[in-house]
Amino acid sequence: MRFTKDERLMMISPSRTRNKWIRKVMKDHVIDDISLYEKYMPGRLDNPNREVWPPHTPNNMITPYFALDRSKYTKITVVRNPWERYTSYFDGLLEKPSHPFHKIAKEIDFTRFIKMAALGMTFFDIQPQMHFIADHKGELDYDRIFDFDDREGILNFLSDMGYSLHDEPVTQKEREWRAYYTPETIKIVDHLCQMEIRRFGYKFDK
Repeated sequence: MRFTKDERLMMISPSRTRNKWIRKVMKDHVIDDISLYEKYMPGRLDNPNREVWPPHTPNNMITPYFALDRSKYTKITVVRNPWERYTSYFDGLLEKPSHPFHKIAKEIDFTRFIKMAALGMTFFDIQPQMHFIADHKGELDYDRIFDFDDREGILNFLSDMGYSLHDEPVTQKEREWRAYYTPETIKIVDHLCQMEIRRFGYKFDK
């Protein structure tokens, strides 16, 4: 979750859904001062040694404790085809030695990774997107929900709100993500992420 300094925009961000890119585009406006965390979430700082704002704090954890008037914020989020998102996350683990799950990811294949995700045996950030974007009542209280591929729509929306934006390239890795899957793992993700799949109309072959 990210906030802007002018307290007008709230961005809830599941992992691997353009969070870093949006933060770079909006770097003049986004709060990264960890000392302000207590202003928004008194008593809820999960790690006193943090030096940056926790980027993927779930909406359902924020809404019961949010200290400011939530209704005054324009709230946005970005969602992604869950089958594609999982391949992106798996590749990201392999490419980032500093990640706590990197060593395990190197020792397993993608099929095992998906099965571990379904059993809750992977890193926190890999939970289904609905876990991050639904509030504590299970509702989606957003002004705009963007698809992962709608970069132009995201930029236009932020610009229309009056924010000056930085021209940042998208470093998305091109991958044949469908090739990662077997019939079994396709079904596992369909079951694991059925709420977001049904809500946003995602399909494996689309």
